[in-house]
Amino acid sequence: TSQLSSQFTQYVRQHTTSDKRYSLALEPLPQVYLSGKPRGSRTGSSRHGNIRNVYIFSIVASFVLFIACFNFINLTTALSLQRTKEVGVRKVLGASRRQLMLQFLLDAVLLSLLSAGLALLFITLLLPRFNQLAGSVIRVTILSHWSDVGWLLLAALFAGGISGMYPAGLLSGSHVSSNLRGYTASGRGWSVHLLPRVLIVTQFSVSIILMVATSVVYYQLHYMQTSDPGFSKEQKLVVDFQFDKEVWERSSLIRQQLTSVPGVSEASLSSSVPGRANRRFTTQLEDNHHEFQELLIDVYFVDYGFLEQYNIDVMAGRGFLGGRASDSTEAMIVNEAATRQLGYDDPSAIVGRRFEQKGHKGVVVGVIEDFHVHSFREVIPPLALRITPGFNLYTFVTLTVSSQNIPATISRLQRRWEALVPNKPFAYFFLDENYNRQYAVEERFSQLFLGLATVAIVLSCLGLVALSTLSAARRTKEVGIRKVLGASVPSVVRVLTQDFLGLVLVAIVVSIPVAWWLTDQWLQTFAYRTSISGWLLLGVGLSVIIIAALAVSLQAVRAAMVNPVKSLRTE
Repeated sequence: TSQLSSQFTQYVRQHTTSDKRYSLALEPLPQVYLSGKPRGSRTGSSRHGNIRNVYIFSIVASFVLFIACFNFINLTTALSLQRTKEVGVRKVLGASRRQLMLQFLLDAVLLSLLSAGLALLFITLLLPRFNQLAGSVIRVTILSHWSDVGWLLLAALFAGGISGMYPAGLLSGSHVSSNLRGYTASGRGWSVHLLPRVLIVTQFSVSIILMVATSVVYYQLHYMQTSDPGFSKEQKLVVDFQFDKEVWERSSLIRQQLTSVPGVSEASLSSSVPGRANRRFTTQLEDNHHEFQELLIDVYFVDYGFLEQYNIDVMAGRGFLGGRASDSTEAMIVNEAATRQLGYDDPSAIVGRRFEQKGHKGVVVGVIEDFHVHSFREVIPPLALRITPGFNLYTFVTLTVSSQNIPATISRLQRRWEALVPNKPFAYFFLDENYNRQYAVEERFSQLFLGLATVAIVLSCLGLVALSTLSAARRTKEVGIRKVLGASVPSVVRVLTQDFLGLVLVAIVVSIPVAWWLTDQWLQTFAYRTSISGWLLLGVGLSVIIIAALAVSLQAVRAAMVNPVKSLRTE
C-alpha cells in the first residue's frame, strides 16, 4: 500500500491541470463506515457511523457493569449477617480461610455465569430493538458469532471474580467467636465502613453524569429540530425525478399541471434542497479589493420561484427575475457567509461584482440571508444560487401542499404525475421530515443514553437499599434504645437516612462539574448549540435526592417500626 500511495502524486500531476486541487489516498475498507471521512457532494444527512459514539457507549456500558459489581458487593455484605454462623461452624470444623474464600468466590462466579445465561436470553429478545435504536444491523443473532458469546462469558467470569473478592475476604476474615455471635467483623476499618460508601458515591456519580448527559442530548436535539433554519420547510412535498431529461424538457407543463391539482399552490425546480446532498464548485468571486478570490463554494441551481417558495429573504440587491433572459446564464445570488469570507463588511457591497464558475461569467445580483443548508452541526457554508438551462443539474420538484387532507392530495399528484411522466416513478418525501432525519443519530443517541441512565439509577438505588439494609441490621439495638427512650418513628428514620443522603450530596458535588465538562465537550462538536442551564443541573440533583430518599426511607421505616423488645433481646 505504501508503494501504491507514493505513486498517487505523480498520477494526479499527469492527469490533471493542477495537483493542488486533487489528491488520492488509500483507506482500509473496514474503517470506512466508522472512521471514514465524507467524500464527493456535500450532504447534511449522516450516512456513516461515528467511532466516537462507539467509544462513549463502551465506556458507559463499562460503568454500568461496575455499578452492578458494586451492588453485588454491597448486597453480599448486607446478606453476610445471615451466613456468619455458617462461617463460624465451618471454621470450627476445620475449614481454612483459603477454602472459605474459594467457596464464596465460586458462589459469586456461579451467580455471574447464571446472569450471563439470562443476558444471552435478553440479548436474543432485545437485539432487533437494539438494531433499530442503533440505526444499523449490529448482529442478526448473538449466536451467529460464537466469539461474542465467549467474550460475554469471560466478562461474566471477570465480573464474578472482582465482585466476590471483597465479600469473600470479609466473611472469611472474621474471628470464630464473632461469627458464632452473629457478627461479620469488628466494625472497624475502612473495608467495613468506608469502602461501601465510596462505592455508593461512585454509583450515584455515574448515574448523575448519565442523567445530565441524557438531558443535554435531548435539549440539543430539541433545539436543532425547533430552531428557525432560515427557510420554510413546512408543507413542502419534494419529488425526486433523478435528473430525467424528459421531465426537464417538459418542466413548464409539468409545473403547470401539478400546481393545478387541488391542494397544491406552488412548484419550483432545484438541484438540491436543504438537508440533501448538493454540488460544490470552485468559483472565482471578486472581493472588496476588486481582485478575484477562488472559493470552493456550495451551489444550488434553482428556478425563478425557488426563493419565494422557501421564504428565503433577499437582504441586498434583488432575486432572479423571470423577465430577464440574462439571469439564466449571467446572474448569481450569494449568501451572507460568502460575503464574509470574501471580506465584505457590508453585504450589499458585493452586488454588481463579477464571478466565474464552470465556464460561465456574470455578476452577483443579490445577497440572501444565511439559511441552514445542512444540519446545525455544521457552520453555514458560503453558498451560491444560479439558474442554468442544463437539464442534468436539476432533480427536485418542490410542491407547496395544503395541510388539509394530505393523503388525498398525494393520491391526486401521483395520478397526475403518472399521466405526465409514465416512465418515471413518483418518488417523493416531505422536506421537514427529511431535514429532521439528519438528527437521527442524536435521537438514537438520546434514547440509548436514556436507557443506560435508567438502568444506572435503578442499580444505584438497589445498592443504596443494600447498604441501608446492612446499616439498619447493624444498628438494630441502637434503634431499640432510641425508641425505648422515646424517639418517634420519624426521628429514627431521619437518623438512619441522613448518612446516606449525605453520600448522595457528595456524589452530586463530585459529579455535576464532571457532567458539565463532558457534555460541554460534546456540545462543542455542534456549530450551533444550546447552553447547559444551571436549572437543568439543579433539577437532576433534586431528582436524584428524591429518588435516593425514597429508596432509603423504605428500609428505614421498616427498621424503625420493629418492636424494641425484639431489637434489645439477647441470645
